[in-house]
Parts: sequence; C-alpha cells; structure tokens
Amino acid sequence: MSQQQLELPKGWSETSVNDIIKIIDYRGRTPPYTDEGIPHLRSANIKDGKIIWKNLRYVTKETYEKYMTRGLPQKGDILFTSEAPLGEATLVPDQQFCLAQRLMILHPLGGINSKFLLYQFSSPDFQGRLTGRGTGTTVTGVSSRNFKPMKIVLCSLNEQEKIASKIEELFSKIDSTKQSLEHTKLQLKQYRYSLLKSAFDGKLTAKWREQHKNDFPDNEKIEGLPVGWTETNIGSVAKIVHYGFTATSTKKDTGTKYLRITDIQNDHVDWNDVPFCKIPKEKKPDFLLNENDIVFARTGGTVGKSYLIKNDVPSAVFASYLIRIILSEHINPKLIYLFFQSASYWHQIQKGKLGLQTNVNAQILSKLIFQLPLLRKEQDEIVSQIEQGFSLIENSQRIVNSTLQTLETMRMSVLKQAFEGKLVPQDPNDEPAEILLERIKKQKS
Repeated sequence: MSQQQLELPKGWSETSVNDIIKIIDYRGRTPPYTDEGIPHLRSANIKDGKIIWKNLRYVTKETYEKYMTRGLPQKGDILFTSEAPLGEATLVPDQQFCLAQRLMILHPLGGINSKFLLYQFSSPDFQGRLTGRGTGTTVTGVSSRNFKPMKIVLCSLNEQEKIASKIEELFSKIDSTKQSLEHTKLQLKQYRYSLLKSAFDGKLTAKWREQHKNDFPDNEKIEGLPVGWTETNIGSVAKIVHYGFTATSTKKDTGTKYLRITDIQNDHVDWNDVPFCKIPKEKKPDFLLNENDIVFARTGGTVGKSYLIKNDVPSAVFASYLIRIILSEHINPKLIYLFFQSASYWHQIQKGKLGLQTNVNAQILSKLIFQLPLLRKEQDEIVSQIEQGFSLIENSQRIVNSTLQTLETMRMSVLKQAFEGKLVPQDPNDEPAEILLERIKKQKS
C-alpha cells in the first residue's frame, strides 16, 4: 500500500522533503588521491545505514582545505547517495572526512530527529518510490531538484524519538541474531573442510577399520599412513586423462550435446540448456561422456572446478577447455570427486598454476597427490559417511539461509510499521505534526 492510500494516524502529516530538509547537492571535484590523510567518502562507502571504512581514498590536508570544504556537513546531517548505489543513507560521522560527487547532504530543520528520517529513507515504501520499483522503470540517479518534492510522513518530535529508539532496539536484536547465524554459516563451512580432511587422512574411518581389520590383506604398513592406505596421485588411479574436443557450439540439434565450463553451475548441469556441436562419427566415441567420468576446468577464472558426470547424461562430448578423467574400476569415482573439493586439492592447484593465464594442464592434474585406502569397501565407507555429513550440513545451511531471509523480512516489516504509525503508541498530548510544519515554515521565511 502506498502512502497516498494510507490513512495516517491522528497528529501525523504527509509533507515533502523540501519542506523539512535543507539539501546540498554535493558536486565536489575529483581530487588527487594519496595513500593516507583525510578520508574521501564515495557512494560505495555507504551501505545499509553505515559507513564502510574500507577501500578508502584519501586527500592531503592542503587539498582538503583548498577544494573540499564547500558545504561541510554538520553533526546530525544525513549523507544520501544520489547515484548508484542510489538511496543509501547514513548519519554524518564524528571524524573528519570529505565528500566525493554523487552525494547529497541533508540537513533536517526544526529539530526533526535525524534517525527518524534516516530510517524512513530506508523504508520499503520510500525506496520503492525513489527507485521506481514496481513501475516498470528503474531509476538509477536523482538530483536535488527531483528529490525535493518526494513525499515523506511526519509526526511529533516526541514520537519521532520514540520510533527511532524502538527501531534501534529491534534492529539490534535482529543484527545480533544475524551475526550469530553468519558465524554458524562459517562454522558449517569449516566443518565441511574438516570432514574432507579427515576423509583423506584416515581418521574418518578409523573405527570402521578396527571393526573390519580382518578384511585387510597382510601388506606392509606405510609409515605415517593408516593400515591398508597408500600415497598416490591422480595419474596412477586414472585410466585416461585427456583434453576435450574443439568445436563451435550451436543451438541446432545435431544429436550431440557439447558440455562447456559455463554449463557447470553449483555442481549441476542443466542438459536442456547445453548447446550442440558437430563431431565426426569416428571421433565421437573418444569424447563421449559417461556416468562417473570427472571433468575438470583447466583454464580461466574457474580453473580447478570439477564435475562428476551423473546418470542423467545424454549423448554428449566435452569442450577442449575441460579435461576428462576416467578412473580405474578399483576406485570409487565419488571419492576422487570429494578429493577435488578438499583444501589439500585446492592448495596443490594454486601451486600448480601456469603463468598469468592460470592454466592447469593434464600433466599437473595427473601429479596431484592424495592418500588413498586400497580396499574398495573402505573407499565406499568414506563416501557414505561424507555424503551423510554433507546432507546434514546442507540441511543446516538451508535453515540458516531461510532464517536470515526471515530476519530481513522482519527488518522491512519494522520499517513499514514504523512509518504507518503502528510501531509505538501515540500520545494524545503530543503536538500535531501540522504545528511543527508551520513552525519550520516560519523559520525558513
């Protein structure tokens, strides 16, 4: 519901930005930057009501005093981004700084509560009207001339303070919960790596080996490794490690899909979106993908990314920027795919990259070292335990992400209620906003 359709509480008024705010549409020059000095704030440094004191640029004191002192903000003023990212706002900080272009300084008049305005600027209703959300037209910038007539709601000074205080209280609880959930996400990520590490150092299946010790052949134990384990490399467990087929992709159905790096997203391939290619009949068997093949990105920003071909694969070959690994029958392919997700694997990939193009060729891939249980039953047990652990992690991540989304919805709900007059009870003894507006009007004239 828009504010135009909203029935405001008794004592509230709808007004415009221009009626209650003095605006300086800051168009400062771009100064020469230094490595230290006075922070030069840009639009990118304002996010979610706060100043991000990172990736800063600086100016010297001399540059600041000569060029940057026009329209200096005062305590209680609001900084508002007038271009991308549009509509971010924050209170003026206590420390010395200067402003880049595309920032407006908003000075509230008549003692209006700065935080009350700041939160209103962040509300879904105001942001929707500012950016054109829901109108089919996206607004990426606003000038002071266009900003002045924008509608906002006003209540008594007393109620403004109560609303701002209540929002802060509720946001503090939301932020505390959010921080805890973000920490949980980090712990889940660390647990995933820990689980993979324990899989390839033998600790994960230590109890299993004790229960199945009679299944192991009487081979000589290798120092530093569990019973029945060896240190090996990808080349030793693979029957084939080779590059893909070079072709031009086409949307025309040739009967053969053409898998590229970009078709692999979040451990998933949507085969319906994979293009086709033309490949000579006699060459197709050499590149035809089969279940349990592993393909590996060998170049570019995704180098090292891998994908285990599943049983949904159609008639498809793979592109030349991929390497395919066909493993020995004695090796569980899921185990090798799990190794390709471990910290040890990624460490070796980083060390093995070639030159500025960050390539990893088939020779480097074949030499990647890992520890392997020789008994296929133990390989299968590792895969089973890891899959169970990953399932628990993914379920937990879904719950965390869902809760984070709920918290964001709650934040928007708090702001919506606040500026519909539903967050705190009204005091009938407060002076109406009309009187406050009249007082500001007299002061301005």
